[in-house]
Amino acid sequence: MLSRPARLGALGAIVFGAVLALILAVPRSPAVAPGGTATGAVPPASAAGPTRPAATVGPVPEGPSPGSVPATTTTAAPPPSEVPPVAPPPDRDADRRALAAARQRWASRAPEHYRYYVQQGCFCALTDVLVEVRKGTIVSATLGGDPNRPTTGITVDALFGIAAQTIDQQAFYAIRFDPDYGYPTVVSSQGGSGGDQMTYLVSLFTVLT
Repeated sequence: MLSRPARLGALGAIVFGAVLALILAVPRSPAVAPGGTATGAVPPASAAGPTRPAATVGPVPEGPSPGSVPATTTTAAPPPSEVPPVAPPPDRDADRRALAAARQRWASRAPEHYRYYVQQGCFCALTDVLVEVRKGTIVSATLGGDPNRPTTGITVDALFGIAAQTIDQQAFYAIRFDPDYGYPTVVSSQGGSGGDQMTYLVSLFTVLT
């Protein structure tokens, strides 16, 4: 028979074992690290697949706006231009003086190498022609700026000649000149009431190096 101390020791061991078993049987929540992620826990897999890092959002780099390109590379045809209405000239002499002043500006400021679009034709249908000129000579003329569609171009000097003839001969016309270089921007005329209206519109004038 066990002595009293032996019995107390055995009883204590039994109680300690029972308490330990109860402690181990209770489920424990995983520790949570700063930021809300449980340490040691495996995150549940997404039904759509692994999670990818979010794209970095930052300021949009500065640059030219859509459709804006350096002038020396602009070759796309201009949008259709509105043909100004023609009218009987109130003062042909004033128009001749304006033409002479424009020619003088062109003679003093004309660049050696340049290009421009000229929309030419009758009132109902205008053709876009990209013309490049070097030292007064046309080196390239293409329909719509397409290098595979060469055509005949018209020089600024020829446009001045058409403007002069229009002022002298046509019953109805509209003529405009560029305020800086002087080249004609609009030469539009109609021989008489109901006649065909011939038009030349110059745009996208670009000085080349």
